[in-house]
Amino acid sequence: MTASIMSSHRGDDIFNPKPIPDLDGDPAKLKISRDPAKDDLSKFIRGLITQEFDGAEPSPAGLSSIANYVRALKPEACPKNQSAPITLEERLTDIDSAVQLARQAYHRGDTAMGRALLSAARSTLGTIDERFQLAGLEKSREDLRSASETLFQLQEVQSDRGWKDWRHDWPQRKGRLLAAEPRSLFNPAVLRKLL
Repeated sequence: MTASIMSSHRGDDIFNPKPIPDLDGDPAKLKISRDPAKDDLSKFIRGLITQEFDGAEPSPAGLSSIANYVRALKPEACPKNQSAPITLEERLTDIDSAVQLARQAYHRGDTAMGRALLSAARSTLGTIDERFQLAGLEKSREDLRSASETLFQLQEVQSDRGWKDWRHDWPQRKGRLLAAEPRSLFNPAVLRKLL
């Protein structure tokens, strides 16, 4: 038996893919009102998440956040052929933001949003780990695994102790990662040598 890669809600068991609308492109091409009063965009995005991609039902706050984000996108804000280096500092800042917002979500009682944000933070730890896959960086990878385990425990069981452990351990781990960055694939010279 083979697993289906098609949507269980919208699929017809025939490989006949259709282009996915570009949510950050020309609003006229999307043919969906971005007017918050009509809420068409939120309904469309919910359908993409739950039916097109068979994802879990988003929390109301999560769906509202995604719709507001899409409404704020402007194609002219992203110049063509713009590139910027990928930095460890940027990734660590993303983790800090996600964890802080997750804690606020849990405090408000929005468990689904809190779990999603901690999951995003853990995913970012994974993208960092990819650039530490070199000999001599085993301690850095262990710090990343430990941080991910702490966040997983926070996803599963909310406790003051878990948040306290995170606040105590993360700055130290972050400092060690930043110290090891020059030996990692975040360093363009190391990356070029490997390639």
